Amino acid sequence: MDVFVLDKRYGQYKKTVGLIGKKVISYLKKNNSVIQVYLVPGRLMRSINKRFLGKDRDTNILSFDEDGSPDFFDFGELTKKGGKIAGEIYLSPGYISKHKEDVSHLLIHGILHLFGYDHRAKGDTIKMENLENHIKKALHL
Repeated sequence: MDVFVLDKRYGQYKKTVGLIGKKVISYLKKNNSVIQVYLVPGRLMRSINKRFLGKDRDTNILSFDEDGSPDFFDFGELTKKGGKIAGEIYLSPGYISKHKEDVSHLLIHGILHLFGYDHRAKGDTIKMENLENHIKKALHL
């Protein structure tokens, strides 16, 4: 997992997001997966949300699996070393902080999306939320 800070105001999150992300990937036994996380300002998050999902608003997190990845950035050397691309996660620390949300919970949520979990149906939502809470508890987050 690589974490990229696209706004220096969010540099304080880089280490924590990287550590939590690696723990979650390990817990899920997906150690060979390549995930890139971008810490972005609200204006960029809104632009990504509008361009790729048709929603003209800021949001807390966006996840794009390999097939739906915006390909803004290059997975490059990581995949040359045998990693399997899982996708990209965009976190908006400003939005998250403003709405008093939990970065670790949202990161877990985003990672689960990359591995095929969703919340389109009520049963899927319950399953995903239970797994998120289970992971948080198991990793003491």
